[in-house]
Amino acid sequence: MALDIDKITAYYQPIVDLKTGKYNKYESLLRYPDDQGNYIFPLGEFGAMRESDRDSDKESYFQCTMKMLSEVLRKLEMNNEISISLNISYDDIETDERYDEILNEIRSANNVADRLVLEFIEEKELKDKNRVREFMEKAKRFGCKFALDDFGKGYATFDPLLSFDFDYLKLDKVLVENFTEDPKRYYILDMLINMSKRLNIKIVAEYVESEEMASALSFIGCDYGQGFYFGRPDPAIRE
Repeated sequence: MALDIDKITAYYQPIVDLKTGKYNKYESLLRYPDDQGNYIFPLGEFGAMRESDRDSDKESYFQCTMKMLSEVLRKLEMNNEISISLNISYDDIETDERYDEILNEIRSANNVADRLVLEFIEEKELKDKNRVREFMEKAKRFGCKFALDDFGKGYATFDPLLSFDFDYLKLDKVLVENFTEDPKRYYILDMLINMSKRLNIKIVAEYVESEEMASALSFIGCDYGQGFYFGRPDPAIRE
């Protein structure tokens, strides 16, 4: 089933400052109504589009990104106290037309780019490093920041951190889950946090599901937490 782009909407999950407890950062998450009218992530359809080699599917995938970007920029214009992150992939900038359309959309927004964070999905290899670096440099001139999403998932390497100027590193569930009970995960998290401070990269721990996890992450110097403990995705912004 093809997705009706007009039905796509953004839900927002808080990213909380672990030192202050402040809610002023959010990740935008794509949601779509199912047959019962519940807004869900359309994993099957979205995944099929993303993995397809057909030009029509690639274009549909890109239009999903553009719909989300438009909603996020509008939300930022309505509230000047928050920042919002948005997933982006190499596919979204692979052609000159898509590359330019994203930058033009950001440029035309009303002075909100400095509160927009673009999260590169780490699942797919960032194929053309020069192209990605150039895109990041141009977007950063508008004030945009960049995050590397899902770090630790699959066979993650440090190559993206060496190759690109990321502002945030988002840790995947595999590193965060049960880290207070698993010495290996605890030491790896501690190492990544200390390394990131030296690189001037902020750490966001995803999948934080308890006060114990939030406190332990704050204790070892993690900057931000995201997960059901702080709030589930919602169409409204919680402040």
